[in-house]
Parts: sequence; C-alpha cells; structure tokens
Amino acid sequence: MIFITAEKLHFVFYLSIGLLSVPLLIECDKIRLVGGPSNCSGRLEVYHNDSWGTVCDDHWSIANADVVCRELNCGTVLDAKNGAFFGEGQNRIWLDDVQCTGHEPSVLKCPQRPMGENNCHHSEDAGVVCSEYVRVVNGSNLCSGRVEVHHDGNWKRVCNDWTKADADVVCREINCGPPVDQAEVLYFGETHDLGGVKPKCFGNESSLSQCRLQEFKESCVSATVVCTNKLLRLSNGTSRCSGRVEVYHNGQWGTVCDDGWGMPEADVVCREMNCGSAHSVQYRAFFGRGQDQIWLDDVECAGHEKSLADCPHRGFGKHNCAHGEDAGVVCSDSVRLFNGTDRCSGRVEVFHNGQWGKICNNWGNEDAQVVCNELNCGPPKPTQESLNFGDSGLRAYTSRCSGNVTSISQCTLQELTGRCEAVSLSCGGKPPLRLVNGTDRCSGRVEVQHNDQWGTVCDDQWDIKDAEVVCRAMDCGTAKTAKSSSFFGQGQGAIWLDDVGCIGNETSLMHCRHSTLGQHDCGHGEDAGVVCSANIRLINGTDQCSGRVEFYHGGQWSAAYNLTWGMNESAVVCREMNCGDPVKLSGSYGQGRHSGGYTISCSGRESSLTLCTVREYVRTGHDHFEEASVQCSGNVKLSDGPSQCAGRVEFYDKGQWGNVCGESWDVNDANVVCRQLNCGRTHKITTAAEYGHGTGQTWIDQIECNGKESTLSQCPQSPFRYKPCNTSSVAGVVCTGSLEVRLANGRDECSGRVEVRHGNVWQTVCDTDWTLRKAEVVCEQLECGKALSAPGAAHFGQGNGSVVEASNSCFDNVTSLQQCSLKGFRGARCGHEHDASALCAGNPPLRLVNGTDRCSGRVEVQHNDQWGTVCDDQWDIKDAEVVCRAMDCGTAKTAKSSSFFGQGQGAIWLDDVGCIGNETSLMHCRHSTLGQHDCGHGEDAGVVCSANIRLINGTDQCSGRVEFYHGGRWSAAYNLTWGMTETAVVCREMNCGDPVRFSGSYGQGRHSGGYTISCSGRESSLTLCTLREYVRTGQDRFEEASVKCSGNVKLSDGSSQCAGRVEFYDKGQWGNVCGESWDVNDADVACRQLNCGRTHKITTAAEYGHGTGQTWIDQIECNGKESTLSQCPQRPFRDKTCNTSSVAGVVCTVKLDKPRISLTSPHEMVIYSPDKISVTKGSSFSITCSIHSTYPGGFFYLTKSNKSTVASLSAFGHSILYMAHFEFPALDYTNQGEYNCVYGLNMSSMSFCSVPSKSLQVTVIATLSSSVVSGLVGGLLVLVLVLVIGYLVWRRRRRGGGTIVQFSNRFGGAIMQDVDERIHNTQVNENAQSRSPEHSTADVDNSVERVPEDLAGRVCYELEPLVLS
Repeated sequence: MIFITAEKLHFVFYLSIGLLSVPLLIECDKIRLVGGPSNCSGRLEVYHNDSWGTVCDDHWSIANADVVCRELNCGTVLDAKNGAFFGEGQNRIWLDDVQCTGHEPSVLKCPQRPMGENNCHHSEDAGVVCSEYVRVVNGSNLCSGRVEVHHDGNWKRVCNDWTKADADVVCREINCGPPVDQAEVLYFGETHDLGGVKPKCFGNESSLSQCRLQEFKESCVSATVVCTNKLLRLSNGTSRCSGRVEVYHNGQWGTVCDDGWGMPEADVVCREMNCGSAHSVQYRAFFGRGQDQIWLDDVECAGHEKSLADCPHRGFGKHNCAHGEDAGVVCSDSVRLFNGTDRCSGRVEVFHNGQWGKICNNWGNEDAQVVCNELNCGPPKPTQESLNFGDSGLRAYTSRCSGNVTSISQCTLQELTGRCEAVSLSCGGKPPLRLVNGTDRCSGRVEVQHNDQWGTVCDDQWDIKDAEVVCRAMDCGTAKTAKSSSFFGQGQGAIWLDDVGCIGNETSLMHCRHSTLGQHDCGHGEDAGVVCSANIRLINGTDQCSGRVEFYHGGQWSAAYNLTWGMNESAVVCREMNCGDPVKLSGSYGQGRHSGGYTISCSGRESSLTLCTVREYVRTGHDHFEEASVQCSGNVKLSDGPSQCAGRVEFYDKGQWGNVCGESWDVNDANVVCRQLNCGRTHKITTAAEYGHGTGQTWIDQIECNGKESTLSQCPQSPFRYKPCNTSSVAGVVCTGSLEVRLANGRDECSGRVEVRHGNVWQTVCDTDWTLRKAEVVCEQLECGKALSAPGAAHFGQGNGSVVEASNSCFDNVTSLQQCSLKGFRGARCGHEHDASALCAGNPPLRLVNGTDRCSGRVEVQHNDQWGTVCDDQWDIKDAEVVCRAMDCGTAKTAKSSSFFGQGQGAIWLDDVGCIGNETSLMHCRHSTLGQHDCGHGEDAGVVCSANIRLINGTDQCSGRVEFYHGGRWSAAYNLTWGMTETAVVCREMNCGDPVRFSGSYGQGRHSGGYTISCSGRESSLTLCTLREYVRTGQDRFEEASVKCSGNVKLSDGSSQCAGRVEFYDKGQWGNVCGESWDVNDADVACRQLNCGRTHKITTAAEYGHGTGQTWIDQIECNGKESTLSQCPQRPFRDKTCNTSSVAGVVCTVKLDKPRISLTSPHEMVIYSPDKISVTKGSSFSITCSIHSTYPGGFFYLTKSNKSTVASLSAFGHSILYMAHFEFPALDYTNQGEYNCVYGLNMSSMSFCSVPSKSLQVTVIATLSSSVVSGLVGGLLVLVLVLVIGYLVWRRRRRGGGTIVQFSNRFGGAIMQDVDERIHNTQVNENAQSRSPEHSTADVDNSVERVPEDLAGRVCYELEPLVLS
C-alpha cells in the first residue's frame, strides 16, 4: 500500500487542475474585439505565439465578420469595418487575405495566408460590428430567420407571442428595413436547448434588450422575422423580382458593374430579395442606365452568400465602368428550388398570396415540366422517387397544371390544412451538353443542344474557366485543358455559341457571357473542346491544382480519407491532374458531406488514383480524421535562376517536365508565366538558354498566349507551321517578383514609387536622404537607363506596408542593394506621404530623328552610351506601336522602312525586331543580339505616330475612346458636343478612312477633367478644333467620346464589300493601289483586314474601273501574314515608275458550309434525313435544303442522279439559317433517283457553290389495290399476335427493327422507308435536323422553278466547284 501525504495530495490536485486548464487557455481567447463600445464590436485581434496581433482588411467581408460574431457568441453581424476604423493596432499583423464562406466555426479555420505573412500596415486593420443582444438564425439572408435574444448572460429564444412593434425593434437593431407582414409563422428550424422569453416593446426602442422581457418556462414556438432589405433593390424591371441591381451605401443608392457578373451573383441577389430562383442575368444596362454612383465592380460570388456585399469585390466605389455596363437580374417571382445540389434541383416552393409555401408531394409530371421550364432548366429528370431535399414548416399547397401554362402561378393552387411531405424536384438542366469524339466520357468536342439540334461552340475566347463549367456540368471532375482549333475533329451543322466568357463557377455554359445563340464569325475549324479529369476532382482549392480530393468510383464521386494518405498518393493525384509535383498533402479545404468513403494506398508510380489500392470505409461518430487534400506545384516552374521568379521555363505535361521552345517565346507568354507563379509581370525574356538546357526534353509546340490567360495551360499550343523548333533555343523569363527593387504605380516599369523587397515583403522608401544618385542605382538595377529625376512626397501615390530608410549603405550600388534585400533594410519613421520615387530614361533610351514633329522620325536607341539605328527587317506596325507608346506619342499610324527619314550613322543596334504590340520597350520584343545584324543604313526603320491623339480600348487601331495631347498632357474628350464632324477629323488624323460611328463601349478613363470639342469637319487635327475645358461633377451623366472609323482599305465598284478595286487611305484621301506589283500576298492581307476570308483571284487590269481618285505609285510588299495593309512595307519602284493604268483588285472567297437535305411531310413537319426512301406513286412530299451561312441572297439547287440541276429556289430565312422547300405534289417514276442539295451565290459575276449535301435515294413504287390492302391488314393482325407472343418469350432480347415512317397522301398511298435500311436510318434519325419553329406551321407551296440554261449556278455541276468548304 502506498501512502501520500496531505501536502503531496494537494500538490497533485492543483497540478491536475492546472494541466486540465491548459487546453482551455489554448482554445479560449484566441480572438477578441478591441477599441469598440462593447465586447461585440471593435478591432479584431488574434492571439498567436504569446502575443496579440491584428487582421489586415484585404478581402475583409461580411462573411468574415459573421464568423467572428458567431465565434465570440455575439449576435447578428451588422458591419465589417476596414481602414483601422477602431484605431490602429500594434505589434504583428497575424492574418491577411481572410476569405470565409460564413459557415466556418472559427475565423482561424477560414482560407488565409500563412500566419504572420501579409503585405499590410496597421492602417488597414480590420474591425467587426456585431449586434450585442439579438441574432436571427437559419435565415436565407441576413434579414430573416429565427429570433434569439441575449438575456441574463445567456442566449434565449423569443417566443412567437409577439407583436409588430417587437418585430420593428428587431429589424431596426439588425440594420434591416421594416418587417414583412407574415400571414403565418415561417419555419426557420427549432432549438430546444434554449430557454424562452416573451418581449413587450413599444416600437421605438433601439434594441430588443431595452424592451420588457418575460421568462417563459413552458415550451413555445420560436418567433421568426423577415425584414425588408434596405441595402438592395431591383429597379426598372417588369416585376418585383427583376430589374437593375442597386445597392445602398453611405446614404446613397448606386449600381453594380457587369464585369464578372453571372449566375452565382444573381442567385445571391434573388435570395437576398426574397425572390425565387435566378432565371437569367442581364448586361449592358438592359434595364436602363442608373444614376449617381457605381458602387460595386468585379463582384465574384460563390453563390451561397447571404448578401451581395458579402461577395468579394473591388471595394465600394472602386470601378472602371460606366452606367452603360449596369448589371441586372431576372428572378422567378413565383417559384424556387430550395436546398438542392444545384440551381435546377431542390424542394419546390411557390410564392402565393404574398408569401412562400411548399408544394405537396402528390403532383404529376405536367406540374414538374412547368416548373422546370419556368426556371429554364430543361425537362424533369426521369427518376424523381429517390429525391429528398428536406421538408419545411411552410404553408402547404396542392397544384394541378393543365393546358398551355408557362408558370406554376397559372396552375390551380389549393391550400392543404393537414400535413404533407414537400415535393423534391431535379431538372435536367439546359441546354443539354455532350462531349464528342474524345478518348473517354470526359473529353471531346463540346456540343450543346438548341431547338432539338446539336451544335458546336466556337473557340473564340475559349479558356480553362469555360472548360471548368463544362466539366462540372458533365460531372467530370476538374478541367485539365481547354482545347481549340477543332482538336477533337470538326463538327457539323450549327455553331450555337461564340465568345463564351465564363467566370468559372457557373453551373451551365448558358449562364456565362456569350453572343446570341447562333450568331458567330467562326467555322467548324474553330470548334472548342475540353479535357476533364474523368476520375478525380479537387474541391475548394485556391487553383485547379489544390483542394480536397474526391474520386469517381462505382458510378459516383467519393471521398478519399487521409488515414493512409501521404506523398505517394499526392504524387499520383498531381500527375493525373497534370499539375506537376506534390507540395503539400494537407490543407484547409473544408469537409464534404460524404457518410462513407475510401482509404487509398499507392506506390506513387500509378497513372491514376483508381489504379491504387482502394478500400471502402464507413465513418463513425468516433472518427476524427479528415478527408484527404493535396497541393501541387502547378504545371509551370522557373529553374536554375536566382529565385523562384526567374529562370528557365519548364512546363509539365504527360507526366514529365520539359523546357519550352524559345523560338516563339514572347512577352505575352512570359506575362502569363509570371502571373501564374504570383511573380508580378515580365521584366525581360530570354531565348538563348541563359539558364541552361536542364536534363529534360524540350516541348516542340509553339505556345501562343494573348497575355490575359491566368495559366500557361490555357494558351493555345500548335506545331510550328513552316519549320520545326530549334531545341537549342530555350524560353526563360525574369519576373519583377525576382528583383530587389521595383517602381510602382508609374506609366511603365521604368517610372514610379520606389519599393524594395525583403523576403516576400515589399516596402516603400522614405524620401529623407533620397537623391538622384540613389535613383540611379535603382534605374541601373532595373536596366532602365539613366535616372532623370528622383521626386519625393509620394509623387506616384502613397504605398502601403512598412517604410525603410534610403541609407547610403543600401543604395550605394547594385551590389549593396542586393545585399540589403537579403539581410533587411533599416526601418524609417516617416509616413507614406514621404514615399520616394524615381523616373528613369527607359530601356533603352529611345529617340526619333529627322521627323516632322516630336512623334515621327528614324528610330534610334542608345547602348553603351552610343546612339544607333534599328534595321527594318520584319519591321511593322506592331513594332511602331511599342515605339509610339514608349515615346508617349499616341497611336502608331505607319511603320516606315528603307531609311524613309534618311540614313543614320554609327552602329545598327537592333535587327529582326518582332513585337506583339503591348510591350513597354523595344528590348522586351524579340530581336537579334544587340549589334548583330545583316543590314546597312539604307534599311533604317522609322515610325509615324499620332502625336496629338490616341484611341484607347478599341478593337483595332481605328476605334476606341478618344484622348488627345493638349497642354503637355493627355486629356479626355467628352461627348457633350461630339458628333460625326469631330469623328471625321479623328479618322482623318489617324489615317483611318471615313467615320462609321461616333459612340461605342470602350470604357471610361480616370480623368477628373477634360474638354468639349467642336469641329467643322475640315480640320487636319483635333487640336485645331474649338476646345473648352470642362471639369466633371458627380451629377454629370455623359461619357467620354469614342469613334469607329472604316479603316484604311476598301473594295470599290464590285458586287459586294468583298470584291472590287482596292483603295487605300493616306494623307486624308482615298486612292487606288498600283497593280504592277500586286500579288496574292497583298490580296490576302486586304481580304483578311476586311473580314472577307482569303483571296479567290486578283486583278490588275482595272476590271473594276479606275475610280475618281489618284493612284498611289509606291509598291506594297506584304508577306501575307500582316493583319492590315498599312503594316506592309511600301517603297518606290526601283527600276521604273508605276503604270497607273494597272489598278489592283481582288475577289475574296466566300466560305460555305455543307448543306443538309431532309424529308418533309405534307404538313411541313421535318421527320429525319434518311439515305434511302421508297415512295408510293402519286404521293406528295417535299425535300428541304438548309444551310448555316453568313451570306444571304443565295439559291438552293436540287440535283438528281446525273448531277444536272432539276430545280432551284431562292433561299429564305434570316441571320444564319437559310432554307428552301422543293415540293413534289404527285410523284411519278420520272421523279425517282439520287438527290442532293447545293447552296450557291453569285458575287462579282462569279459563282460560289458549296459542296453537295449527302445523297437521298428516292425509289417510286406502285400503289396497292384494295384486295392487297385487305390482305395486308389481315396479315398485320396475325403479325401483331405473333409479335406479342414473341415478346413474352424473348423480352430480354433487343428488337432488331427500326422506325417505319409513313406519310399519308391525298390518294391513300404511303411513303415508307425501305425495310432493309430501317436499323441504319433509325440511328441517322437521332441526329436529324429539325425545321426552324417559325416555319413549322407555315403553309408553304413553292412552285419548282426550272433552271434556265444560262444560270450561273450551273457552273457548280458542269465544272469543279469554285469554292469547296
């Protein structure tokens, strides 16, 4: 026996108490609110590493504040405060970029940066305001729910024995509008572990705690409230649930910009407005333009937020929009689906007699069809029995729909007094979607169904975000790549969608921004496709290469548990997702709702997670493990450089890393890499293996980014067309994130506020002791030439974060700057109003010599303190654009060659320059090594810029928002007095031809002031017009002026805009192009510029006349790849002058799709498109020819066996679908044969024909006598009996017969398909094209025209077709 003394017993007791208290100390007091009027409002502080620190307000939102209020056991969230509203904190900033969904148990569980990592200052400390005494729970938004009150130190439920005065107080306390009258108690769930109280308010109290509260010992029904939302409204709509979205902020209503606006945002708005499901989104001020403020821009909701203000956005009042971009929504005002898995599934609730109610589960398929159609969700799914989206305590109704109703509100709704189970519904979604010609169910060409016809999607603007929507809609995991250029083969028929622009979180392609259905400028060579991860998906990640792991097994998505999860399993996931190497095998990506899942064990070499050892596991209440997650490196990295933001570009594909070929590498590609790696923007690119060749292979395809993609895998990749990749050329990049210093907020990377880097934190520099010599060090490090000035006093705006000294030890030279970046800079005491700046000459210093003004001349660059010229090899308008931008000279007008501005002297520094056009320096363009060339000064390059004018955000160099150079700076032109005369002056000055339009959606600048302009129309420059300065106020509603010009090329005196005499605009007038040097390369450029396809033939003998203008006598020398004729070199004839009787002309091609041939019944119902039919003699039917074409005014030709044309009809239709019906009123044996459809056009005395459609073989058979018919009827009865018996015996066997189609005719005959072709043609029928609805009931009786012998279209069959599409 062991004896313990009393002293020891006390020691053990207190030690035990102390040890038990440790977890409590750790769990409690992790967060607090400081500096506010109560414990439930103030600056948010977090306890970590034995010290309290603040939270940065980046991404701070109501959803974040909601989590804090709940964690602190406070009431309803009232506001999320930014900008150190409750004063600046001290010590560390522990949290940054917090992004809660609103459901997390703690703000520390929300996605965020690593603890202590931030880019903030205490002036950005976040705050929270919670209601101290009241909260509403389980509501659909912040202004509805079950009411609870904090009384006597505890939360208690409010009993339903209350009045409107009580509800008024609650709504006012939670910062909502007045309560909605409730005809019944709405159900927001129950709680039985809280005591109850009954309030008695007068109605003028500011808090429910000020009312008399009476304890209620018995059980009671909880009080609920629905307050009106005074922070959101829909204006100018057709009902309470549609209109322009407006939010209330700072005492003023304002609109929402439609940038990024989509269905998730609409879902939040509809829910917040207590409306039904979101039906559609509207753009471009569909419900009219708003007034006053634009409060929100770039709103990005997940769809589950309770308020639009909870969604991430730029910040109130921060935008780059005009009221022409006001967003709108259309919500269902009569029905919604609640608690479903997507917007097309859920518990059915209807709005009836001013309130929401549920539909009882005794309805029919007609009712379901009405609801699905009303919500634009396609047909109901076949099986609905197993669905259960929960029940509710709402008032119950039975519904009965009959007739041609379009809304559940038009059906008979009858209230049911007894209890019933709410009906659950799942619709198929709209439109139907499929992937064709892929390698599995989750890859292929994207096709959508519209008007019962499948069609493709054009790849214009097609990227990974669009692919994500497709993969999600197909239940196919995560998008791996977005394919373009008909990667999975060309489709047929319609092209339904073009210019698709998804955010990535939509549930359907139709919810994304897109052009009108059927309107496009594409061919099937541009069909879009996707590759999805068929067997795996990553949920809630920060990008496509991170998240919680779910995999497809046994026909459903299942969870992977982290019991046996490690780096081997993560490696397989990263490889399968084409996401590089595993970085981390755990993370805060939330938990799914799976009751069961699997444990997975891999060797690490498997190509798919489904090939690993998979064991089913059912979780119990005692299991505390989480679901597996992974973070992969991504498919791009920079190797062998000084940091992760500089080096050789390596791309991960097909399970291995490889170099990127440097031959097509440009600044657009590099910008995408820097963005993907979170490394800023491109500083410079390399292609000469400066960072070595590595040990892997080199990918030989060229990458063609436009610079706006978020990842390199979104960029199109295609083989080199004219040569293979030279693998000794390897792509590399130096991103600004690798530099020790950067210049921020300037017009380019060579001017701006000085910021230095220590680790991953950027800091500004105090202007005390800041000198030109120290600015010189910065300019040298950035390779930006000499320092021109070193301004202080936050010349380029105030920065954020900490401020450091401009010490001599750190800014003595480049080496000392690099060392301080590693070791750290000394902190300064000055504020951001003293931020230092630098203005460098640029990289390299640039000048224009021997021109007519400051913005024209021979291009010269400075290197090694010596000026030299640029050779004109490959010199074009895109290179000129870079020069003009660098010289602050507006838009490039022409690129000059052959020493147009005289020959230079000394060095020739640059040759083979190839710019994209958006670079900030010639040195960022592709070029040969400095000083290496094969030129003489007779090839010196030059430019002519629009010194006084530039067009911003246009679709080409001849359209955009107008800015002009006046008083030493660029200013806005306001459209108060703007019209066609002013537009004509701009078009003339820009060398852009004639004015077409004087308004357009080209955005708005940031000018606080500008000018009104009035011109006569004859001025040579906008600066010669009458200018009046104008300062905008908050009441002004006008926009900045914009123009659209015709361009500097047109085809005259031809039969269309795509054929005729070539005229070129220069020096303010139109003139012919000399035909003596005119060739197919020049003509290709003209056709391309005019959007007329490619060259069909060229003319030089003035076939289209000489016109009335002059003839330009210089020869144009295009290589055929230019996008405009002005990009082509122009120079005088060397050995002769132009013979002006030779005038250039061109006929551009017309691209035609293959027509379709279809059978049509006597009542104009398209049945299908078979290969063969047998038709009874004397029957009547028609053949329909149809085509999708952008060229109207054509003819359809119906040809028969010998390829001779038997009939022709003018095509009718609109937009892109044209057709013709060929009637056969009484068939005879002469009508049998093989028929085809051909579409033809006559343009410029030329015939353009499509290829023939597929063939339709028509066989005419004799009519049957009455005795034969009687015999057949008897035989059919016997056959039916035999078939019934056969079915009972062989019911598990598939029937071999197909569909028999019969048309009755006026003589009692029939048209039937050949029996031996039934199986084949049943499959054909599935893809048959239906007639357009607008013609489905038309009584068309077109007489068949006999084709005259001299019909031009006959050429299509007697000779080879002129154009094959």
